[in-house]
Amino acid sequence: MMDMEMNAELERDGASETGEASSEGSSAGSAYCSLEQDFARITSEMKSNEALAAYETEYTRLFESLYKAHRLEEELTEKCRLLKEDVTEGRGRIQELERKVLADAESMEHARKEILEGKKLADAAHTREQKAQEVIENLRVSIAKLTDELVQKNKQLASEENSVAAKQKEGLSKDRERLIGEVEALRQRLKTVNSYKQEIEDKFNESEQRASELQDKLDRQANEMAKERREHEKIESELQLVHDELRSRLADLQTAEEALKTTANNVARQDNILRDQVLENEKNQKEMQKLMLKQMTMKTEADKVSAKLEEARKELFERNKHIKEINKEVQRLKEEMGKFKSEKESSLKKLAKEKSLSSKADENLKRVSANLRNAELEIAALKRQLDAERKTIEKLNRDKDAAAKNATLLEDMNKKLALEIRVFEQTNRKMEASLEEITEESSELKRQVKSLEKEKDRCTVEAQELSQQVEDYAVEVKLKRLEISDYQKRLADAEAKLRQQQTVFEDIRAERNSYKKSLSLCQDEIAELKNKTKELSSQIDQLKEQLAVKEANLVKQEFLFSKTEKEKESLKSELQTSRKNASDIRRELEDMRQEEKQLRAALQEADANAARQRKEIEAVMNERDVIGTQIVRRNDEMSLQYRKIQILEETLQRGEKQYGQRLEEIRLLQLELKKLKLEKAALEKNTANLYDLRAEVFHLERNLTKERLKVMALEEEVQNPLNVHRWRNLEGTDPDTFELLKKIQILQRRILKISAELIAKEKKIRETEKLYMNLREIIAKQPGPEVLLHLSKTRRALRDRGKKMKCLVAELNMTLTAEHKFELDKVKRELHAVKSKYFAQKKRELKAIEPTKKNLPSVRTNSIKFHGGGFNLSTPIVNSCTTSLVTVNK
Repeated sequence: MMDMEMNAELERDGASETGEASSEGSSAGSAYCSLEQDFARITSEMKSNEALAAYETEYTRLFESLYKAHRLEEELTEKCRLLKEDVTEGRGRIQELERKVLADAESMEHARKEILEGKKLADAAHTREQKAQEVIENLRVSIAKLTDELVQKNKQLASEENSVAAKQKEGLSKDRERLIGEVEALRQRLKTVNSYKQEIEDKFNESEQRASELQDKLDRQANEMAKERREHEKIESELQLVHDELRSRLADLQTAEEALKTTANNVARQDNILRDQVLENEKNQKEMQKLMLKQMTMKTEADKVSAKLEEARKELFERNKHIKEINKEVQRLKEEMGKFKSEKESSLKKLAKEKSLSSKADENLKRVSANLRNAELEIAALKRQLDAERKTIEKLNRDKDAAAKNATLLEDMNKKLALEIRVFEQTNRKMEASLEEITEESSELKRQVKSLEKEKDRCTVEAQELSQQVEDYAVEVKLKRLEISDYQKRLADAEAKLRQQQTVFEDIRAERNSYKKSLSLCQDEIAELKNKTKELSSQIDQLKEQLAVKEANLVKQEFLFSKTEKEKESLKSELQTSRKNASDIRRELEDMRQEEKQLRAALQEADANAARQRKEIEAVMNERDVIGTQIVRRNDEMSLQYRKIQILEETLQRGEKQYGQRLEEIRLLQLELKKLKLEKAALEKNTANLYDLRAEVFHLERNLTKERLKVMALEEEVQNPLNVHRWRNLEGTDPDTFELLKKIQILQRRILKISAELIAKEKKIRETEKLYMNLREIIAKQPGPEVLLHLSKTRRALRDRGKKMKCLVAELNMTLTAEHKFELDKVKRELHAVKSKYFAQKKRELKAIEPTKKNLPSVRTNSIKFHGGGFNLSTPIVNSCTTSLVTVNK
């Protein structure tokens, strides 16, 4: 079932990854298909072989871990690709934001030029207004002179005659009409000047609004840049985590490959043991054949013996060839082992390079954390500046309230002056009644003028300070741009490092594929050697059957030959020779039994070595299980740390949202500040005409003294009335007081509204301060450099463990190669001993055959002969052979 699922998943992977890299996907798929076929073949062989059945479960588990590692590697490559796409998108956004910033800077400069032009136009309008006010002042002086003349003439009315008074009245009425016309013309001119001034102020306000909008845009773009920077830092941290995961997965792959190598070595060792057993069986069979040949030589002819010897020579020649081929294969395997060792050394060097790169990345991380701390300090300084600005805003609000009160008072004064002009134009009596009110208002105006002068001086100082702050902010913006360029350079360096690491990773993957191919080739060679051993075993079985048939034929021939032999002399000679041969055979049998004992002792030693190696394998397995549990614990710890990081990221996102809300509130406060600045500028423009107002106050005070004299005279007239019929009340007094009450109520309502708004804003500011303090506490609770130190310690421990494991694997390989060499030398020595024994035995047989040929008489074929007295002389030898065969089979 597991094999079927792996096949299906591999087919799915091959179908899904055709879009990216078809060649790589096809090669990987074919490689894994071949690996799977090898796995199925090796598992079937392990099931069939009882000696390798114990390693079947471990081999399947290793193959499953290799498959999982391949799947994880593909997922991590996909993650790397997605992260690269995110980095490219972030770069595009940063470039777009830089372009927007440059465009906004150009628009800011254009708006500044427009503001300067508007200021020039406003100055020109101001000069015009001053000229118009000078003309109005001259006219007022002339009106005052005329009023003086009127008063003098009124005093002279009682003494002069009626005719003269009538003439003077007519002249005065004409002068009055002329003056009224001039006043109306001046009013129209004033209206035009005011309209022109209003237009200039509107243009100036529009330009300032544009400047404020551009500033808002700049603020937004700065916020977006900060967000992009945070996203970029987040992507870099994720990339670092992915690289760490890749390294861990590569380490797991290396351990899996090493485990595969160990299993392959175990399989090779078992194959070597099987070969040794097969060679021992072949030796025993050869010795049995030699014994049978000796029997054949005693009872058959020399021609058959020579033919069999030639056949044996041919077989020996073929086997020598086979041994030479095996030695060549052994040498080739040694060369491949040397290549593997050199490749292993190169991979270790590459790993050292990767470790140096990871240390550099850690240093970059420390630098980024230091930059983050600096940014936090800058945020704290900006918040302090915001608090100072908030205090200045509160001061400006107070100044605004005072200025609004002054503006309302000035409007009231203008209205009262208009009413006084009308009353003066209507009747002289109304002017005399309003003189007292004008004197009181003039005193108030003096106080207001003094306060306005003080406010003007203070506002000029604040304006200078604000201009200096604007210049400081411009310098900070330049510094921030330089920092952005530095960060971009760092980004480019980090990307170059990432590309280098990717190239190193691809080289490692190519090396891993080459190792897998070599492993598959070795497994194919092992399978071929197993097939050869099976063929040899089948050939040995055939030879055994042939030997049994020949033995049966020999028994029949010996029975016939014993009947045909008659002569006693030949019998005696043959008996003597047979006794000699029997004694020789007994000696050889004793030698064979001693050799059998030695072989049994060697088998016992081999079993003890196998048991010792099994114990060593069990110890290695236990160590591997311990390492697996440690890896599981480390994965659990990593998952916990990932969860903590997610929680911290969520808190950071909340803090960023709240920080954005605070920035929005700051922007609104800045807009209100700009509005207040505009109102302040308007008030400054109004206060620029203080010189004219002082002149007006002087003239009004002089008029007030005159009017007071008139009032004194009128009071005397009221106390001592000359005209009894003067009983009418003055007009237009009650409605003025009613209007003033209404205005006072409206102003009170406005003050209440503004105070309520100020209370709400203060509440918001307190809430923001609370949120800021909470954020600071959360950031203080977050893990700092201690986590990084713990991580570095765990990494060092893992590296040390990996080095120890590599050393153990290298020692294991060395011991296995030494054992393999020792076994090969042992086999060569045994072959040499067997050859020497064979040649010695051959010489002995030839020496024994030569005298028998000379002593034997000519045998008649037709006559019946008896030999051996009817006894079967070959039976005890056959029994000894069968016993030796039984022991060998055991």
